[in-house]
Amino acid sequence: KKNSKTLEWYANHMAGIQEATVRCMLCDMRNLFQAGDVDYSRTDIIETYILDYKNKILQNGRLELIAVKEDAVHGLNQVERWLEKHSSLMRLPKDAPKGILLVGIPGTGKSATAHMAAKKFNLPLAKLEMSKILGGHVGDSEKGMKEVLEDLKFAAPCIFWIDEIEKMMSGADGESGDNGVMQRLFGMLLSFIQENERTVFLVATANNIKKLPTEFFRNDPCPFWRWFS
Repeated sequence: KKNSKTLEWYANHMAGIQEATVRCMLCDMRNLFQAGDVDYSRTDIIETYILDYKNKILQNGRLELIAVKEDAVHGLNQVERWLEKHSSLMRLPKDAPKGILLVGIPGTGKSATAHMAAKKFNLPLAKLEMSKILGGHVGDSEKGMKEVLEDLKFAAPCIFWIDEIEKMMSGADGESGDNGVMQRLFGMLLSFIQENERTVFLVATANNIKKLPTEFFRNDPCPFWRWFS
């Protein structure tokens, strides 16, 4: 059972990488260990190597894969139980939940939950920096979002973390005077979440849901399972 989980870990973290490259990476892992004898069960060491490789591929993009923290999350037992209950579905893209939206004041463990989800699902954690998407010329922002979504397909299966999403989507109601840029970006994101065939679980956090577009709270279909305050 332990070996099976380890193989699953490698399958998840190396998804999207060409087979020939994977073979080279497995050989290069000898440099991570002093004696040159690779202990493939030491995923804590090897994860950094894999993330560094994927980040080199993504370095000119707008998405960053980050190491999962081991910090405990207290007071969110309901969320933790839900993640554990649905962890097996993450291997079935058609049945996997699309994501979760966490709402609450700063310091209530929302960001830590993104790391907890990556740990429970045994998946890489990708964080979006919205400032890297927005551009000053017509079409730049839409191009940036398209590139992020393509990068997500490379990183998948993964946890996709958007922190303070209400700030990211400010103006998605079409009333911001930006000629509908944020509205289009929001539409692209929602379409990707609903139509993407690879496993990308969105963990979005927000401090104020009043600033979020109403589409986030549609009952059917809904890209999120539930929000917590």
